Amino acid sequence: PINGGSNLNRVRDSPDILKIPKGIVTKYEDGDDITKWFTAFERACVTRKVNRSHWGALLWEMFTGKCRDRLLTLSGKDAESYDLMKGTLIEGFGFSTEEYRIRFRGAQKSSSQTWVDFVDYSVKTLDGWLTGNEVCDYVGLYKLFMKEHILSNCFNEKLHQYLVDLGPISPQELGKKADHWVKTRVTKTSTG
Repeated sequence: PINGGSNLNRVRDSPDILKIPKGIVTKYEDGDDITKWFTAFERACVTRKVNRSHWGALLWEMFTGKCRDRLLTLSGKDAESYDLMKGTLIEGFGFSTEEYRIRFRGAQKSSSQTWVDFVDYSVKTLDGWLTGNEVCDYVGLYKLFMKEHILSNCFNEKLHQYLVDLGPISPQELGKKADHWVKTRVTKTSTG
């Protein structure tokens, strides 16, 4: 069987599988917002009291095409771990770290949105931004906020992209890299 197949057969026979009626969570379609899809999937599983240990097996029935191919890169226990499967799919088909930042910073509650939905969206986008920048403590958060502040003052698109691509580094190191970049690329019309 395909990766996760044996676990899927076990789950099909489980009473948990009956707790997510067809149509409550639709299969993921290429182009869907994968983070929103996972939010809906997780809510359905929690609401229906599906044991979290079965969530990974349920994913095998929810994805086709490129997503299924990406899941097939996992082997053994990884192919049964919901968190690893979710991480693999979001990494491959989710937003970039910069997209998460933009979505988090630009999030505004709409009149048709509940506060719970707004908070969920804000948490997901902030988590994506922080995780993508490997932030796991105060120092990491400090570096990230300083980097964002520095980038917001960078008006040269090429320099901006260069600094974004550096990943998580100290603000002082970021300043040194920016100065070096400018010194090696100064033109008569732009100083960065």
